[in-house]
Amino acid sequence: MEGETSESIEAQAKLFHDRVLPSLDNNIKSGNSLIDLDYYENELGFDTIRKVKPFSWEKNFQQVFGQGGFDVVIGNPPYLRIQGIQETQPSSIPYFNKKYRSADTGNYDLYVLFDELGYRLLNENGIMGLIQPHKFMQADFGVGIRNFISNNKSLMKIVNFGSEQVFSEATTYTCLLFLSRNAIKNVEVSLVDNLETFSSENIARETFYTSQPEVNTKWNFVSAVKQSLFDKLLKQEKTLGDITRKIFVGLQTSADKIYVLQIVKEKAKTYITYSKSLDREIEIEKGLVKPFLMGKDVKRYEPLSPQNVVIFPYLIKSDNYELMGIDYGNL
Repeated sequence: MEGETSESIEAQAKLFHDRVLPSLDNNIKSGNSLIDLDYYENELGFDTIRKVKPFSWEKNFQQVFGQGGFDVVIGNPPYLRIQGIQETQPSSIPYFNKKYRSADTGNYDLYVLFDELGYRLLNENGIMGLIQPHKFMQADFGVGIRNFISNNKSLMKIVNFGSEQVFSEATTYTCLLFLSRNAIKNVEVSLVDNLETFSSENIARETFYTSQPEVNTKWNFVSAVKQSLFDKLLKQEKTLGDITRKIFVGLQTSADKIYVLQIVKEKAKTYITYSKSLDREIEIEKGLVKPFLMGKDVKRYEPLSPQNVVIFPYLIKSDNYELMGIDYGNL
């Protein structure tokens, strides 16, 4: 409809005596794609089922499944950790745990369920391609989906974007995951470190082929040359995990748009910053903020250069933190 006006639409309707746009009833369906009609077996109340909206793929696409399933499944599944699922749809968790092998650990991200579902929806020659975080390749929560893929020898291709940011609205570390219903012998792996070059010219920093990953292993796809280095490192007597007391996530604000500010100009005692939440520049005292680095800002062999600060209204005393009082600084 781009470029059309009400006059051109009316003229077209009169000329062809038909709808301007065709009906999409057979193309667009609404429902919870992860939950089938067997959800009713849980004997839940009507209100709960109405909110969940179970969806039967076979019932809604009878012709497709009469031929064994879809030729192609593509998508961008939601990224939501188990804690988020517990907050938004807790009644679905027992169903997920029972229905999906990728939920076996009980601690998973919602997108891995879509990986498994997408594979199940394919016909015998079908291919699936999803864009999703690549954390599942290494994280403990990903063992379920990794084993599911390894057992089926279905991994066809991985395009790993590393720290390159595909989505401008949020900081996510993503990859393209391609699965095949036919068993695959060799996996194509592409490592991308320049999103613009890859998008315009389909050029990756490195592309190589490797064998299907083994069951119960973490995925660390590297070329044969680099694999020899990893093998050498793994033979060392001690690893980083052996000599550290604890490895944990950094500062989490739960609302980066509010608490993380982009540095525009540094003054003697203040920063001029840009606030995404307010969509304007604000000036803030240096004593109320700390330099803030995101994962994409930390690169090997490069000096750290924070482009952001985080609001940090705490006083550090020994090993403890104390929230600044409302009159702090005026005393």
